[in-house]
Amino acid sequence: MSEARKRILSMLDEKKISIEQADELLSALEADEKAKSRIPDRGLGANLGEMFNEVHKQVGKAVKSLQPQSREIKNALKGLGEWVSGAVGKVVTEIKLSQNELSDGVNIECMLSAPEGFSHCEKIEICNVWGTITLRDADEFNLKIKGKISKSALGEENSLDWLKKNLFTFKDTRLIMGFERSTSAKANVDLEIFLPTTVPLYIRSLAAQVSINGPFKIISIESTNGNVGIKHASLENTAIETVSADVEIDGSNVAFTAKTTSGDFMLKDCKISRLQIQSISGDIEISSPKLVEEALLELSTTSGDVTISKPEGLIAKLEGRTRSGTMQARWPGRSQPFDRNGIRLENDGPGAKIKVESISGDLTFE
Repeated sequence: MSEARKRILSMLDEKKISIEQADELLSALEADEKAKSRIPDRGLGANLGEMFNEVHKQVGKAVKSLQPQSREIKNALKGLGEWVSGAVGKVVTEIKLSQNELSDGVNIECMLSAPEGFSHCEKIEICNVWGTITLRDADEFNLKIKGKISKSALGEENSLDWLKKNLFTFKDTRLIMGFERSTSAKANVDLEIFLPTTVPLYIRSLAAQVSINGPFKIISIESTNGNVGIKHASLENTAIETVSADVEIDGSNVAFTAKTTSGDFMLKDCKISRLQIQSISGDIEISSPKLVEEALLELSTTSGDVTISKPEGLIAKLEGRTRSGTMQARWPGRSQPFDRNGIRLENDGPGAKIKVESISGDLTFE
């Protein structure tokens, strides 16, 4: 029995919620099994993502119908988020233990220059299952690799020749670099990539930690369990999807959409023109944002908390609402009630438009 289910039953036993309310929440939690049975095997990240999107939808419907709203509901949904994180971590660990022990692994540490045809590539896709992905701004391509390769995979080849053959693939003008799930049992490596910032990047990770430093153009980031850190990048028209990975962004140009189940999003000193984040239980924290004129922020969470502090720039309108959480708004503007437990702040003239919705999270604007 999951911790979220135990918590709901405990709340029922303590008479904090009614039988009808408990039934609504338990029905929502059971949606994950139904969703799982309908999802074809298209990889761990895709399956988990679709399953938890279904849970998000069902939980949202259930909680919206519950009356009265209460802090206990928030705690139950936080429990669901903790269960999601734990479930993902357990699955990833089991895969790693079963597929990636590399008991026959050969230690490697080497540098590779750009593969033949690199000058013609228009997009670069970087993927790694375990280990790390580190991107650094440089004038020329260089790749530092450190980790292990399975002896059975190497065969009679030396590690350098094997890497050149298995690490790079070209599809038309797209360079695919790294190791995917299908090759995860062959290598467990850290990839440190020195790269010009002119080529758009696509990044995929299962549990590999991702670190990006420099004005790279990031088109998409997918990470199931590996945390993501980004500094001074260009996240314009970027799509970010995670399950339980945390994302931390510092000093970047931001115009992205994001979905997460239980991962937290933290933005600091970012120039924001557009920001759309959907979360089940992950928290969203935005500090010292530089809001361009007509910036649009849309943040939606089931049970996560949202904090926006010390914004720079004009704000034309703020709409915030939470069903069972608390809300604090210290920004200037004409204030009026909005949608039951919500608040609307308006100012004359142009400026950013901010819309924040939560079922049971706390909202703070300071």
